[in-house]
Amino acid sequence: MTDKLRVWLISTNRIDAIYRYGKLFEKIEAELQVHIELKILTWHTAFEDMLDAFEVGEEPDILEVGYTWIASFYENGLLDTVPKSLDRAKPIAPWLDNYATYDDGLYGLPFFIEPYILLANKKNLNKYYGKLNKLKDFTHFKQVCNKIEKVALKKHNQEMNAFSIAPRIELGTVLFFLSWLQKNGYRYPEITDKTNAFFDTQLFSDTFKYLCEIMDSKDLETKDGHFLAAKVHKDFMEEDKGVFILSNGEEIISDTLEAIKDGARVSKKYEAFAIPNNSKDATTFSGGGFLCVSKFSEKKEEAWAVINKLLTDEFMEQWCIDTGNVPACEGAFWDKYGQYDLFKMIKDEAQRTINFPIDSIWRGIEYILMDGFLNLVQDYWIEKKPFDEFYVKASIETMNREIHQLILKEKNV
Repeated sequence: MTDKLRVWLISTNRIDAIYRYGKLFEKIEAELQVHIELKILTWHTAFEDMLDAFEVGEEPDILEVGYTWIASFYENGLLDTVPKSLDRAKPIAPWLDNYATYDDGLYGLPFFIEPYILLANKKNLNKYYGKLNKLKDFTHFKQVCNKIEKVALKKHNQEMNAFSIAPRIELGTVLFFLSWLQKNGYRYPEITDKTNAFFDTQLFSDTFKYLCEIMDSKDLETKDGHFLAAKVHKDFMEEDKGVFILSNGEEIISDTLEAIKDGARVSKKYEAFAIPNNSKDATTFSGGGFLCVSKFSEKKEEAWAVINKLLTDEFMEQWCIDTGNVPACEGAFWDKYGQYDLFKMIKDEAQRTINFPIDSIWRGIEYILMDGFLNLVQDYWIEKKPFDEFYVKASIETMNREIHQLILKEKNV
């Protein structure tokens, strides 16, 4: 075997991922005669962890990155180009390759994609509402939530939070909000020195107010966002509390794939809905990851061979069950499961995605949002302060000014 090949991947559940990935990688190690040293990072810190590793010369050979990070890694000269000889599948959405393509080549391969969706507890939805085929728009979803809470109180003497978001004070919560903002018709502007107002203040404020109104958590008294997020998640996933939660879909994907193995067509526990469109200009937000190789790796050939294995139909089949992710490229998974309603919806949402501008400055914009928007989350989603439109709009305008100043600085204007 060659010396160890360092592989850094990202997962929400690090402990579980180490075990599951380890089992899958054992076969790759035997087939390619390589020794893989696997490290699992969290999405919250992975970007900085990787840049720090490059700075001190301790970077991995293979790294999983968020697709918006590629511009920063490319501009800093950190990534190897994808070998033209590598046999690769077609992405399920054309926009995916745009984030990794530059004049001199392709710098990463799409790994997985995850449009944000509404996850419903099937038992509670049927109990408190009944059959629901589709969410038409924001007003309809609010009506559904109101009916659920009224029926729960009137017929079952139970206070019910129909809709929840796990409000962690981290980037993921920002992305959850942006998924609703896009469904409300927001489109990202081009990043130029003329970009004075990155966000539409009124649209941003209206969308945020809407979410404040429908996710009123009556029984959760805490000012700790991480504790609240953990409790919301535990209540929904383990205690059968609530009806809807905003999700990346991991739970229902794993559950549905297991159900299909048992001869069913749908998840036994969950139902999934697309976040409703509230504008003719509505688009979808999708998260996702790419696999890249370090420009400084001394084992580039082995690294790309491992990535090639990670993208095979055989690996993807079990990996999707284990992680609740879906492949970003066409192949046996989509041939086999694309007929099922859940995966039709996920693929359709992925293909309707219009995401962030392709620019290394985006990470700086995320930092501004993590400061300004997460202060609003703390005030209104966690501490449940009365909605103050003037304050919210002032906060949005402050973010717009800071983004404009960042753009001028980075563009040397």
